[in-house]
This record gives sequence, structure tokens and C-alpha cells, in this order.
Amino acid sequence: MDYLPGLADFYERELFARGLDYVVASVHFVGEPGAAPWVYDQSDERFAREIQTRHRGDARPAVEDYFRRVRAMVDEARDWKVPVVVGHLDRIALWNRADQYFSTSSDWYGQAVADTLATIASSPCIVELNTSGWNKLAAVPNPSPGILKGIADAKIPVIVSADAHWPANVAQHFDRGTALLRAAGFESIVVPAPRGWSRAPLPEPTD
Repeated sequence: MDYLPGLADFYERELFARGLDYVVASVHFVGEPGAAPWVYDQSDERFAREIQTRHRGDARPAVEDYFRRVRAMVDEARDWKVPVVVGHLDRIALWNRADQYFSTSSDWYGQAVADTLATIASSPCIVELNTSGWNKLAAVPNPSPGILKGIADAKIPVIVSADAHWPANVAQHFDRGTALLRAAGFESIVVPAPRGWSRAPLPEPTD
């Protein structure tokens, strides 16, 4: 589900009323108040152009807006009455190879992440480890390894997903993903179950 603020009635009428088993909710649009939102993950070129045009080359406002929207989504999800997965957390860093656009070690970025993890930890939501990030420009999963450690410390449940848009990508990079989870301190993942989630041990490597 592509999250945008102000669409709660639409989501309830068109999605949740249909008896979904669960929903993967993600933020793909960012934008300052009063301006048209834009898709940050369409292409590296689009991201660079929007950051330059809207923010004079400073990506921080867009990144902080992304995390604000994730927190707003999680807050709204408390009332959705359907199990919710927070999709590809930190995907705003999709094009940020070698911190090209912003420093992920900066204090402001760390605070945005910490505030978002605290919001998720206080909610019924779980987080996805999206392995498709290894196929993207930044070549890291979402969330990145550092954020995964924070998720483990906050005891937020995690489900593994390949975000497969093609049959050949189903379960792609799952061994790498479970190894990363193990290194971050996870001992289990969650899997879909009737009316919610069930815990399962981390799968052993297949190699």
C-alpha cells in the first residue's frame, strides 16, 4: 500500500474493508507542505533533480520529511484493524551510494531514524527486511545493517521480503538477509499466520 496522508477513509473503504490478511505499507512520496509530492525512488536522475530544484542540493529536508511520513503512517496504522508491515524502511537512501547525497552518520539522520524506530516499537507494526535493496544503486538492503541493529535492540519483529516484482526474484538474497539478521542479534523472524503473525527461528544458511 502506497501511503499518503489524508487518505484514511479511502484506505478503509477500498482496502481494509475487503478483509486483507495483512498490508505492506510504504512511503514513496515526499514533499514540503503546500507543494505537490514527488516520487523519490523513481530514478537517481529524478532524485538529484528534485533535490537541486526544491532544496538547492540539500537532501536533508526530503529525508526528514520521509521519516516524518513513515511515523505518521505508523501512527495511523494503529487504527487500521489489519496487521501492518512497514515496508522498506530507509528506502530514501536508495540512491545514496557512499553518502553521495547525505551522511547517514550525521546526528540529524540518526535522530530521524531513532524517532522512527521508537514510533514503530510503540505500535503493533512489524518491519520488513527488504532484500531487493541489494539490487539497487546503494547496494544495501532496507533497512541498512546499522538500522537493523537498532531494530533488534528495540525488539521490533522483522519479516523477510524480496519485494519480488518478477517470479525469478522470489526469495532472492534471503540467505544474505537472514545472515544479516543473525549478525544484528535476531534469533527469529515472523511469518504470516491467521489473524496476524507467528514467530519462526531464523532459517539456517542453505550453502
